[in-house]
Amino acid sequence: MNTRWLTGTTSEKRSPKVPKARVGERLHHGLAADLLGGPDAIEHLGDVQRSVLQRALLRAEGNVSAAAKALGVSRATLHRKLKRFDLRPH
Repeated sequence: MNTRWLTGTTSEKRSPKVPKARVGERLHHGLAADLLGGPDAIEHLGDVQRSVLQRALLRAEGNVSAAAKALGVSRATLHRKLKRFDLRPH
C-alpha cells in the first residue's frame, strides 16, 4: 500500500470536504423528503416509529423484553423510545 496515500501527501487534488452538519442536514431533509413525499417527512418518520413500537408491543403481548428482541434493540433502548412516544406496554 502506498504510504503517501495513507498520510495524505499525494499530489492528487482532493474534493472539497463537506461539513458533517451540512451532510446530515442534506440527508435529513433531502432523502427523507424523497422517500416519504414532501418536506414534512420528518414528522411522518415519528409516526412510523410510533406505529412500529405499538405493533411490536402488540405482537409480544406487552412483553417489553420480547418486543425489544424482535426489534433488535436493548430493553433500555425500547424503554427510552416508549417514554419518548408516551407509550405503555399493555
